[in-house]
Amino acid sequence: MLLPFQRNRPGGFLLPPRALNWFALEAQPLAQLVKVGRGRKTWRVQTEGDLAFYAKVFEPTGPRFWMRLKRLVEADAAKREWKTLCRAAARGVPAPQVVSLCMHGTNGRSVFVTEEITHARSLARTWSDDVELLPKGRRAVVATLAEAVARAFAEAHRAGFVHRDAHPENILLQETPDGLRAVFVDVRGAHLSRGPASLKRAARSIAQLDHFFRRRATRTERLRFLKSYLGGTVSRKLGREGRDSLGAINQSGVAHARALARQRDRRTRRSAKYFGKIDLGKGHRATVVLKLARRHVFPEPQVPDRTPDEWRSLLQPIVFNRLAPHDLLCVEEQSVRRWSALLGWSLRGSPARRAFLHSHCLRHRDILSELILGYVEHRNSLGMIDRAWLIRPGRPLSC
Repeated sequence: MLLPFQRNRPGGFLLPPRALNWFALEAQPLAQLVKVGRGRKTWRVQTEGDLAFYAKVFEPTGPRFWMRLKRLVEADAAKREWKTLCRAAARGVPAPQVVSLCMHGTNGRSVFVTEEITHARSLARTWSDDVELLPKGRRAVVATLAEAVARAFAEAHRAGFVHRDAHPENILLQETPDGLRAVFVDVRGAHLSRGPASLKRAARSIAQLDHFFRRRATRTERLRFLKSYLGGTVSRKLGREGRDSLGAINQSGVAHARALARQRDRRTRRSAKYFGKIDLGKGHRATVVLKLARRHVFPEPQVPDRTPDEWRSLLQPIVFNRLAPHDLLCVEEQSVRRWSALLGWSLRGSPARRAFLHSHCLRHRDILSELILGYVEHRNSLGMIDRAWLIRPGRPLSC
């Protein structure tokens, strides 16, 4: 089903017969893939002239029965974001201009199209390019950024709009004749209320943004943003409203940090972007680090990112042929023969597995601990773990 367009653009690429195949943008020379997420891809589509659009393609994931049941319970993801943007625009919230929504009736696929925001960069990129690289004059630039972002948050919260994923990548800064203008993107999970947003919801959204700048901005710069958000001047003291807001933001920030740590812990149990589970054959299974996500907290210049195939080529000779480990790896082998220990390893995991999980649980909470790159476990013919290998980064002299 193709919903009516708000505006018909020149060139007719949105409407038949010249309409693009939105479900096969890989074959379109004007389409460029910019972001990939779970069950969705975001494309930038350049048209004739200077017009450009962003298309977010949603693909159903999981069992078909579950997807159909989910669509009956709640609306399609693209349709939810389309409705959210339409309601946000009606309340004057700075957000992208919606263009169209296309839903496939049989396989559950859908496409959501918005206009490109011209002359805009994300807040994260603007901060890294215009603030962190400045040798001096940082104060004036930070004041401008804080004023623009705080004004957008204040207007949105007064209108009852709360962004639930207020990450700097989801906030664009647009250059306009009147100055910087902050725009919210990726608003699929945003909350809309009839009146102004409650203090709890508003504080939770600001705490998500503050979590990014906790290590990148000074306390004075973060306080400047809060005072701009409250609408007051930069003075020495905050009023009662400011103290209540600051307390709510701090409390929400602690809860948000704990939620992020638990989310990072769950990554160690599945194979995805940062961690991978590899079947080495003959009962050997490995869990390894593919990409270190906390390099800005714990710099590890000697530890490269590796693909599953690279890990497999490194670990198989060590496990099967008992060859010496790679120069950049330190491997410790563990074995057990007693039945009680075999049963304990099989139920609770090997000591190598427990050391791996403990190391990354601490690092996910920004607590310095020994880096462990992975572990390998071997199960015998009875399905019990009898051997394990603990993988650490190599040391210059010895292990």
